[in-house]
Amino acid sequence: MQIRTDTTGRRGRLALALAIMGMIAGCSNQEAPTEATAPASDAGAPQAGPATPPPPPSTEERTAQAEGAVEAAAESLAGQSPEALLENARTARGEQRLYAPSGDNAVEYYLALREKAPEDPAVSGALADLFPYVLIAAEQHIARNDLVEAERLYMLMQRMDAEAPALDRIGQSITRAQTAAERRAEEEARRVAQAEAQQAQQAQQQVQARQSEEAARLQEQLAEARRQAEAAQAEAARLEEERAAAVARARELAAQQASEQSASGGSAPAAAPTRRAPEIVSAPPPRYPPEALRAGTTGEVTVEFTVQPDGSVAQARVVSSRPSRIFDREALSAVRDWRFENTEEPITLRRTIAFQP
Repeated sequence: MQIRTDTTGRRGRLALALAIMGMIAGCSNQEAPTEATAPASDAGAPQAGPATPPPPPSTEERTAQAEGAVEAAAESLAGQSPEALLENARTARGEQRLYAPSGDNAVEYYLALREKAPEDPAVSGALADLFPYVLIAAEQHIARNDLVEAERLYMLMQRMDAEAPALDRIGQSITRAQTAAERRAEEEARRVAQAEAQQAQQAQQQVQARQSEEAARLQEQLAEARRQAEAAQAEAARLEEERAAAVARARELAAQQASEQSASGGSAPAAAPTRRAPEIVSAPPPRYPPEALRAGTTGEVTVEFTVQPDGSVAQARVVSSRPSRIFDREALSAVRDWRFENTEEPITLRRTIAFQP
């Protein structure tokens, strides 16, 4: 079965590919200054302590990740019909999803379509048209040290055209980039280790200096403590003498007062009985102001009021509130509705009402 695509003639395809290759190269050149000048904006930022950068993925890890992505995409597309694959490939080309994201790009749709129609020249022509784009993208990812993505594109190129002369060059470039990345990681790790060792040495020297200062300060403190102990002992002896004299005088005064009271036959007046606060019978909680509830505001109000003989509340007033005035009205309204047990006479009380949402 042959499936027709919307490709142009061979010369037209080549011209289109060369034009878009120039566009991709231009985009790459425009992105480079941004990446090169980005660190300059952080020149004034405070320098963080040395930290060992994460090592780049090993060759085995890189290959495994790329193979996993390619195989997963092939498996997910194998179940689609040729018509669906062709439609998805055309849509992906129109939306410039030529080789990414993995599993949803024109190259992998055409590769899956070629598995179902291996003799279709239109599919082969489409893959030939797309090959230069994948090649340029692989080179760009190598230049950015994104070697996992470069490896994935390299594997797509192998599936697109296993005899392409550029495959050896791309494979060698990935290997060289991997070696260079590992070497940079090792050099950075050594640099960080040296910086950490230098910091550790400086820290040890600072600790030793502080220990020497602390030892000298401790000797001074011990000498001062001995002087203070001697002075404290002398002061304690003096205070003990004064205390003993005060006790003696107090005993003499107590004996004298007892003698005078006995002689006069009088007695001290009895203390007035303390009035017991009435028990509260009903205390409806205050209403929470809606504005304070929405704002999550909390606070408290101290209210003074008089309990009447019948247990009702009168003369309620705010003594203090925090925050000021937000909860005053609701606190007074609630207190006026309180009821206490009956009393013999009016009693003035204070209560603090807390507002928590």
